Amino acid sequence: MILVIAGYLLFAPRLYVLSQRYGFVTPSDWLDKRFNSKSVTLAGTLRLTQPVTSQMDGD
Repeated sequence: MILVIAGYLLFAPRLYVLSQRYGFVTPSDWLDKRFNSKSVTLAGTLRLTQPVTSQMDGD
Protein backbone atom coordinates (compact mmCIF):
# COMPACT_ATOMS: atom_id res chain seq x y z
CA MET A 1 0.00 0.00 0.00
CA ILE A 2 2.88 2.34 0.74
CA LEU A 3 4.28 1.77 -2.76
CA VAL A 4 0.92 2.72 -4.28
CA ILE A 5 0.94 6.01 -2.35
CA ALA A 6 4.57 6.68 -3.26
CA GLY A 7 3.83 6.00 -6.94
CA TYR A 8 0.87 8.34 -6.81
CA LEU A 9 2.96 11.11 -5.29
CA LEU A 10 5.48 10.74 -8.10
CA PHE A 11 2.93 11.23 -10.89
CA ALA A 12 0.20 13.36 -9.32
CA PRO A 13 1.97 16.75 -9.39
CA ARG A 14 2.73 16.50 -13.11
CA LEU A 15 -0.76 15.28 -13.94
CA TYR A 16 -2.26 18.15 -11.94
CA VAL A 17 -0.25 20.70 -13.95
CA LEU A 18 -1.33 19.08 -17.22
CA SER A 19 -4.97 19.00 -16.14
CA GLN A 20 -4.90 22.70 -15.37
CA ARG A 21 -3.14 23.58 -18.62
CA TYR A 22 -5.39 21.55 -20.93
CA GLY A 23 -8.61 21.48 -18.91
CA PHE A 24 -8.66 17.71 -18.31
CA VAL A 25 -11.53 16.53 -16.14
CA THR A 26 -11.34 12.76 -16.62
CA PRO A 27 -8.57 10.27 -17.42
CA SER A 28 -10.21 9.83 -20.82
CA ASP A 29 -9.51 13.49 -21.58
CA TRP A 30 -5.81 12.80 -21.07
CA LEU A 31 -5.95 9.66 -23.24
CA ASP A 32 -7.60 11.62 -26.05
CA LYS A 33 -4.97 14.37 -25.89
CA ARG A 34 -2.02 11.99 -25.50
CA PHE A 35 -2.85 9.43 -28.19
CA ASN A 36 -5.22 11.42 -30.44
CA SER A 37 -7.17 8.25 -31.12
CA LYS A 38 -10.85 7.70 -30.45
CA SER A 39 -10.38 3.92 -30.27
CA VAL A 40 -7.69 4.23 -27.57
CA THR A 41 -9.88 6.67 -25.66
CA LEU A 42 -12.86 4.31 -25.87
CA ALA A 43 -10.77 1.31 -24.78
CA GLY A 44 -9.35 3.27 -21.86
CA THR A 45 -12.77 4.50 -20.82
CA LEU A 46 -14.19 0.98 -20.86
CA ARG A 47 -11.21 -0.31 -18.87
CA LEU A 48 -11.50 2.49 -16.31
CA THR A 49 -15.23 1.89 -15.79
CA GLN A 50 -14.83 -1.86 -15.27
CA PRO A 51 -14.09 -1.65 -11.50
CA VAL A 52 -17.07 0.63 -10.93
CA THR A 53 -19.49 -1.62 -12.78
CA SER A 54 -18.23 -4.71 -10.98
CA GLN A 55 -18.91 -2.98 -7.65
CA MET A 56 -22.42 -2.12 -8.80
CA ASP A 57 -23.07 -5.78 -9.59
CA GLY A 58 -22.20 -6.70 -6.01
CA ASP A 59 -19.14 -8.79 -6.87
